[in-house]
Amino acid sequence: MKRSVFSITILVLQVLVLGATVVLGRTHASSEPLAELGTAFTYQGQLNQNGSPVNDNCDLRFGLWDALSGGSQVGSNQTVTNQTVSNGLFTVLLNDGNEFGNSPFNGQALWLKIEIRCPAGSGSYITLNPRQPLTAVPYAQGLRLPITADMIIPDNSSGLSITTDTANPSATNALLAETQTAGGHGVYGWASAGSGAGTGVYGQANSPNGYGMVSENVANGYAIWSRGPARQDRADGGWVKAMVQVYLSNINRCYNSQGSTPNSTPPCGFSLSGAGGDFTIDFNFTVNDRFISVVPYYETDTGVVIPVVRGIGTDTVRIRTYKPDGSLINSAFFLIIY
Repeated sequence: MKRSVFSITILVLQVLVLGATVVLGRTHASSEPLAELGTAFTYQGQLNQNGSPVNDNCDLRFGLWDALSGGSQVGSNQTVTNQTVSNGLFTVLLNDGNEFGNSPFNGQALWLKIEIRCPAGSGSYITLNPRQPLTAVPYAQGLRLPITADMIIPDNSSGLSITTDTANPSATNALLAETQTAGGHGVYGWASAGSGAGTGVYGQANSPNGYGMVSENVANGYAIWSRGPARQDRADGGWVKAMVQVYLSNINRCYNSQGSTPNSTPPCGFSLSGAGGDFTIDFNFTVNDRFISVVPYYETDTGVVIPVVRGIGTDTVRIRTYKPDGSLINSAFFLIIY
């Protein structure tokens, strides 16, 4: 009995390596939701039997492996039955049911093991050797992990834009990043320019009930850790804008968050005038619409010192420090601008 010899040639192999809608180097202006790409891919081949193209209906069985020979299988087999092969040509859609897994393409080299049975439903499957390597199309190659890209980004555009489908309320995360390494970073933002007001990570919300950024520690640890001073725009509420400790008619300690750079070197861009328990501090930024708190620094031999705000100018705050008997005393106090 003459033995049939089958051979196969890859004609088209289109592998989609990402399961999200990703746009590189441009903005997406359409309001229509973009369909998810998934991980299915098209395989088109040419099947020959004894050197001649096959014209028949065949059963095809595909398996994904991590090595040319031996190795481990990725997922399970996918069988395509009664596939038409015309003049040797056939086209199949693979992994459309996630037979190879939800995310089999993570940058590693993979091979297809192909088994055939012609005509369909007859005899045993014949394994074609060698296994066929999967090679990504050019754009998918550029998106393999880890992604490293140098791009010229147009004005008012983004290097990476990911949009969730607004019609799907369960699509809560446009980007989900996770690290399982101790001391690792789920998201790391770096503004590498040596000048200007660059931002490593920027968050924005358009809803009045939304939050530009939310931080949570579910293990009861710190939710926010800053390795530098914190700053908030002067007109916004919540954070400290300035702090001053006056001691014996001098600004002893201070902090100013309203300059181009944080300042904690006395006098921190402030000026102090007055003496004998009657002081005026000029902050050099508008304070008359902010919250102001003043507390005594220490007790004297005559009792508790009472600091009182006596006047607020555009940039200035006037403080008097009193003894319990109502007379002025040259004492110390803390003043905080929120």
